[in-house]
Amino acid sequence: MTKFPHIRIEYVGPNGQGRTLWLVLEGMEVEHPLLPLHYSIGFNWQTDLASVPRVALLWLIAGGDAPASAVVHDWLYKTGFLSRMQADRVFRDLIQIESYSVVKAWILWSGVRLGGWWTWRKYHKGER
Repeated sequence: MTKFPHIRIEYVGPNGQGRTLWLVLEGMEVEHPLLPLHYSIGFNWQTDLASVPRVALLWLIAGGDAPASAVVHDWLYKTGFLSRMQADRVFRDLIQIESYSVVKAWILWSGVRLGGWWTWRKYHKGER
């Protein structure tokens, strides 16, 4: 069973690298088969809502959002709690729970599978 709450975020501004930053205002708990029961996502940290350099066409086709699932995905990428493949699967599943279509979930998931390696490598440089 997967449970997923809404999340409160606040606009921070541009980060100087073409990305918009958001502040996560309160923590949340996420349940998913790949995560331990009641996995906690922290608060008071900044996210760009997508731990992947924009794959512009895919992002635009899909509508360019899914913020709560993107916050969880960013957190999983930054912490390295799961493998990249597992983090991307959690992202895809949470997009569907947020009432996005299966097609949109697949498009956004494809974007992170195609371009997420760059962000993953940036966060986990030197780990092997």
